[in-house]
Amino acid sequence: TGTKSTISASRLKSVGKNLVNYKNITDRGAGSVTIIENGIEYEGNYYFFVPVSNLKIGQPYVLSFTAEQISGGVAISPRWRFVYTDGTYSSQTVPGDTITPSKAVQRIWLYSSPSGDVLKTRYTDIQLEPGSTATPYEPYTESTQYLPNVGELRSLPNGVRDEIRIG
Repeated sequence: TGTKSTISASRLKSVGKNLVNYKNITDRGAGSVTIIENGIEYEGNYYFFVPVSNLKIGQPYVLSFTAEQISGGVAISPRWRFVYTDGTYSSQTVPGDTITPSKAVQRIWLYSSPSGDVLKTRYTDIQLEPGSTATPYEPYTESTQYLPNVGELRSLPNGVRDEIRIG
């Protein structure tokens, strides 16, 4: 008897310009995240987690957002950095500045304050995009299509690849 392999339908997911779905933002166990219209409210100290995936190593990315302090004695000082899958991280920078990942990225740490003071801060229009210039905010969008069984698609290191056309 021989071995038979089959390839089932494939799922194709595409994401718009904004790579951050603010509805997936979580605290790190030392604060609380509340989802609001077009953003979040974070109450806690230091930072919270912004999940991202499939960022390209060597590609610059810019993170932009609006931060408004709601309460707390120390003024907010928003900053951000990439956290790599190996547990190390990039240097911190301010909103609107660029970071080019040198390794695979697991998440973003978004900081409210460099101190341990508890602050409540509202973050809106959170947008991560490729490039070095922040552009006007667009909400996160994604779409998923299921492709029929078209066989195995392959690609070569020189960029030549199989393609299918839908429609």
